[in-house]
Amino acid sequence: MKITSKTLLVSLDNSITVHNDSVCVNVSHQLVVFLDNEGEINTEVEMMDWELVSYMGEPIKTKAGESIYDAHQRFVTAFDTLGIELNELVDDASVGLVPTALIQELEDGYRKMIQK
Repeated sequence: MKITSKTLLVSLDNSITVHNDSVCVNVSHQLVVFLDNEGEINTEVEMMDWELVSYMGEPIKTKAGESIYDAHQRFVTAFDTLGIELNELVDDASVGLVPTALIQELEDGYRKMIQK
């Protein structure tokens, strides 16, 4: 058996607020560090998911028999009804959330990993 390539996969969670700081969400990103076809180290950053934490400082609560996913959907639907697109707000707030210094640190670590 021979290892032909190595990839570094990192998961990162951040808490952010949107809609005038009234909605707190946890945002999950995945960072993939890899060697591209030209032999250069590249990093792809992708927001994977987000989860409601609180609204106006109050935790998101489930109703009897309701899953946290259902509570999340109920909350998002209520905002949609008001013309507030939470998905778009979270997407916009997540742009640039992963610091360049962290990406550089991961690429440096990856460089050391592939040299072994």
